[in-house]
Amino acid sequence: MDVLDRIFPDLFVSALASSWSRYDIVYSHTRQVSNKRPEAAGFGWKARLFRPDGEGFLWIPGSKTEAGIARLVADAPTEGEARTIMSLGRRLLESR
Repeated sequence: MDVLDRIFPDLFVSALASSWSRYDIVYSHTRQVSNKRPEAAGFGWKARLFRPDGEGFLWIPGSKTEAGIARLVADAPTEGEARTIMSLGRRLLESR
Protein backbone atom coordinates (compact mmCIF):
# COMPACT_ATOMS: atom_id res chain seq x y z
CA MET A 1 0.00 0.00 0.00
CA ASP A 2 2.99 2.33 0.29
CA VAL A 3 2.87 2.65 -3.50
CA LEU A 4 -0.64 4.10 -3.21
CA ASP A 5 0.60 6.67 -0.70
CA ARG A 6 3.39 7.72 -3.05
CA ILE A 7 1.40 7.84 -6.29
CA PHE A 8 -1.95 9.24 -5.12
CA PRO A 9 -0.83 12.87 -4.53
CA ASP A 10 0.23 13.32 -8.18
CA LEU A 11 -2.91 11.60 -9.46
CA PHE A 12 -5.03 13.81 -7.21
CA VAL A 13 -3.46 16.93 -8.75
CA SER A 14 -3.79 15.70 -12.33
CA ALA A 15 -7.24 14.07 -12.12
CA LEU A 16 -9.19 15.34 -9.10
CA ALA A 17 -7.94 18.75 -7.90
CA SER A 18 -10.24 20.62 -10.28
CA SER A 19 -13.29 19.11 -8.51
CA TRP A 20 -12.02 18.50 -4.97
CA SER A 21 -10.27 20.97 -2.65
CA ARG A 22 -8.35 18.50 -0.47
CA TYR A 23 -7.96 14.91 0.61
CA ASP A 24 -6.66 12.86 3.47
CA ILE A 25 -5.57 9.24 3.68
CA VAL A 26 -6.77 6.85 6.38
CA TYR A 27 -6.16 3.17 6.97
CA SER A 28 -8.54 0.55 8.31
CA HIS A 29 -7.60 -2.64 10.08
CA THR A 30 -10.26 -4.84 11.66
CA ARG A 31 -12.61 -2.23 13.19
CA GLN A 32 -10.13 0.59 13.63
CA VAL A 33 -9.77 3.55 11.26
CA SER A 34 -6.84 5.90 11.66
CA ASN A 35 -4.46 8.13 9.76
CA LYS A 36 -1.64 5.97 11.20
CA ARG A 37 -0.72 3.02 9.01
CA PRO A 38 -1.15 -0.35 10.80
CA GLU A 39 1.89 -2.54 11.33
CA ALA A 40 -0.05 -5.66 10.33
CA ALA A 41 -0.66 -6.67 6.72
CA GLY A 42 -4.12 -6.76 5.23
CA PHE A 43 -5.31 -3.27 6.01
CA GLY A 44 -7.56 -1.10 3.88
CA TRP A 45 -6.48 2.18 2.26
CA LYS A 46 -8.92 5.09 1.85
CA ALA A 47 -8.52 8.52 0.27
CA ARG A 48 -11.27 10.79 1.60
CA LEU A 49 -12.06 13.71 -0.71
CA PHE A 50 -13.46 17.04 0.45
CA ARG A 51 -14.95 20.22 -0.97
CA PRO A 52 -17.41 22.77 0.43
CA ASP A 53 -20.49 21.17 -1.13
CA GLY A 54 -19.74 17.48 -0.67
CA GLU A 55 -17.48 14.58 0.14
CA GLY A 56 -16.35 11.45 -1.62
CA PHE A 57 -13.87 8.64 -1.21
CA LEU A 58 -11.80 5.97 -2.87
CA TRP A 59 -11.48 2.88 -0.69
CA ILE A 60 -9.19 -0.04 -1.49
CA PRO A 61 -9.59 -2.83 1.06
CA GLY A 62 -7.65 -6.05 0.64
CA SER A 63 -9.72 -9.20 0.55
CA LYS A 64 -9.81 -11.01 3.85
CA THR A 65 -10.57 -14.34 2.16
CA GLU A 66 -8.56 -14.28 -1.09
CA ALA A 67 -4.82 -13.62 -1.13
CA GLY A 68 -3.67 -10.93 -3.54
CA ILE A 69 -7.18 -9.61 -4.21
CA ALA A 70 -8.17 -6.00 -3.57
CA ARG A 71 -11.62 -4.46 -3.77
CA LEU A 72 -12.27 -1.01 -5.20
CA VAL A 73 -15.07 1.21 -3.87
CA ALA A 74 -15.75 4.85 -4.83
CA ASP A 75 -18.38 7.33 -3.72
CA ALA A 76 -19.15 10.93 -4.70
CA PRO A 77 -22.11 13.29 -4.94
CA THR A 78 -22.72 12.38 -8.61
CA GLU A 79 -22.38 9.18 -10.60
CA GLY A 80 -19.96 10.85 -13.03
CA GLU A 81 -17.66 11.93 -10.21
CA ALA A 82 -17.80 8.45 -8.67
CA ARG A 83 -16.83 6.95 -12.05
CA THR A 84 -13.88 9.36 -12.29
CA ILE A 85 -12.71 8.35 -8.81
CA MET A 86 -13.16 4.66 -9.68
CA SER A 87 -11.08 5.12 -12.83
CA LEU A 88 -8.33 6.72 -10.79
CA GLY A 89 -8.49 3.76 -8.39
CA ARG A 90 -7.98 1.35 -11.29
CA ARG A 91 -4.90 3.33 -12.34
CA LEU A 92 -3.57 3.14 -8.80
CA LEU A 93 -4.03 -0.62 -8.63
CA GLU A 94 -2.41 -1.12 -12.03
CA SER A 95 0.65 0.80 -10.84
CA ARG A 96 1.22 -1.40 -7.77
